[in-house]
Amino acid sequence: RLARLKASTKQLSTRMDRTANKLDDLTTSIADVEAEVEGAKAELADTQTQHQNLVDQISLLDWSLEQLTGQADELAADLVDRRKALGARLAEAYRTGQTPMWQQVIGADSFVDVVVEQEGLVDFAEHDQAIAQDIESDQRALDVRRRDIRALRYETDQLRAAVALSAGELADDRDRLLAAQARLDERRAVVEALRVEQQTEFHKLAQTKEQ
Repeated sequence: RLARLKASTKQLSTRMDRTANKLDDLTTSIADVEAEVEGAKAELADTQTQHQNLVDQISLLDWSLEQLTGQADELAADLVDRRKALGARLAEAYRTGQTPMWQQVIGADSFVDVVVEQEGLVDFAEHDQAIAQDIESDQRALDVRRRDIRALRYETDQLRAAVALSAGELADDRDRLLAAQARLDERRAVVEALRVEQQTEFHKLAQTKEQ
């Protein structure tokens, strides 16, 4: 779309140059100039439509970036919470592991409770390892998502700059077209005035001959 807009903008500028040249050339008929101006109007309208389509596309990209960034932020916050929870579990496991066995036996209701607790610590360790692996996996996914968002934002900003430049060129060509239309109206007025003057002279001449 951007390549097409650039091509159309360049073509429109060339058309406006040709229109200006025909207006400067007094040997060019009014009909030819009118056709040139009407053609320029059609090209301007088409180029403006292309420009607006790209403006709409940028708005959609901005919305998508906002959504993707929000989702990435939510995942980042979730990772922070999961890391904190895992850290707390590991700290508790470390504290339990540092308690001497004889203290655990004295503090327990039965030796069976001590054995069950020790086996549970092993299960917790395996579970925590799985959680840590999930966190690392999600962090890698988040890093990829952040990179993709940065790339999309860069491309969107590049497109925004190009479309803004095109908007300035379109404004210039629109002003040139308005000026061309004004000059065409002036030529029409001059030609009409000459026609009326010629008809008046012809009428006077005809009356003179009749006398």
